[in-house]
Amino acid sequence: MDRLYHCPCIDKRRSFGTQAFCEKPKGIVWHFNPPATPHFGDLWESGVKSLNSHLKRVVGNTVLTHEEFSTLVTQVEAVLNSKPLCNLSSDRNDDFVLTPAHILVGSSLTDPDLTEVPMNRLNT
Repeated sequence: MDRLYHCPCIDKRRSFGTQAFCEKPKGIVWHFNPPATPHFGDLWESGVKSLNSHLKRVVGNTVLTHEEFSTLVTQVEAVLNSKPLCNLSSDRNDDFVLTPAHILVGSSLTDPDLTEVPMNRLNT
């Protein structure tokens, strides 16, 4: 941001507003939320709110190390990416639900892989 602020076209930016940045450095596309319209960022703001609520529930006032925090955020990410993107089917035999995880990695993140578990095993 510091390099962007000291951009050679700073005078252009002052005369045309904040959207007139120099050029698109390295393919960056800027999306601005006007201050009076916070509803423009509803989707990602709700994602941040969900992440914060899960973290507060699990952590509370506990101080975590970097590794513990990274592990926890990864687990919360898996939970959030397992939320359905659309309504469930009314068919009882249809148990497939499209989630963000299916788009990101091609399968569900939280389902355990049971293909290697022997059928006669009693515990999971």
